Amino acid sequence: MNKGLIRDNFDKYAVNYDSEAKIQRDIASELITLLPDRPYKNILEIGVGTGFFTEELLKKNEFSDFTANDVSVNMIETHKNKFFGRKIKYLTGNFEEAAIDNKYELIAGSAVFQWFTDLNLEIKRINKFLNINGDLLFSIFTEGTFYELDESFRKSYEELALPYRRRILNFYNFDEITGFLKNNDFDVIKISEKKIVINFDNPLIFLHSIRDIGAASFDSEKVGTVVMRKMIKNYKKLFLNKAGTIPATYNVLYCLARKKND
Repeated sequence: MNKGLIRDNFDKYAVNYDSEAKIQRDIASELITLLPDRPYKNILEIGVGTGFFTEELLKKNEFSDFTANDVSVNMIETHKNKFFGRKIKYLTGNFEEAAIDNKYELIAGSAVFQWFTDLNLEIKRINKFLNINGDLLFSIFTEGTFYELDESFRKSYEELALPYRRRILNFYNFDEITGFLKNNDFDVIKISEKKIVINFDNPLIFLHSIRDIGAASFDSEKVGTVVMRKMIKNYKKLFLNKAGTIPATYNVLYCLARKKND
């Protein structure tokens, strides 16, 4: 996973994010329903983007210390403008490399943890940054997300006698995520998984919807024209529905976990 490329793409498309990232907004609205009715004075939000989930958190909390992190400078600037006048500290850069010397009552991240190189390691790190009985609230895209796209690429590489190259993220599954939490001294308080299917007029419109929020590229090797044309043809052949549209599946896991009081 090319983290520099991910950062650059989110920088490039930050201006589009509010208007194009509809599913991310919906996920933020769903995730906040898991938040307990308790005050959190010290909050760290990872991958704030332009602030969909920040808005939800601020409605629920009167905090004294709120730290907002994002890998993208342009996302951070948009966030600063949106929440001008609020006492928010900013931590710009890749969370996986961030030096954090504070403790929090709540650490949260909506639709961002799938970008971690090693989710188990980051959950272990997050535990260290939480107070005893501190909460971790997050949503993450899980296994099965974009399976239609992956299958269309897989068939295309096969038909072109080319070695398969994965063009979507390696998503974790439900059991893996719950295992990471339990192995790193978290009690799982609430957890659920939801399938969301969005229909698009054609595969290109679907791909553009991903590109236009900066989430399309994580691999520096671009898809060749021949492969792309074959993939589009196969996507329609395999998944075109009766309405004449093609589906794109998003599997989303929502979780509230609490640091154990050992």
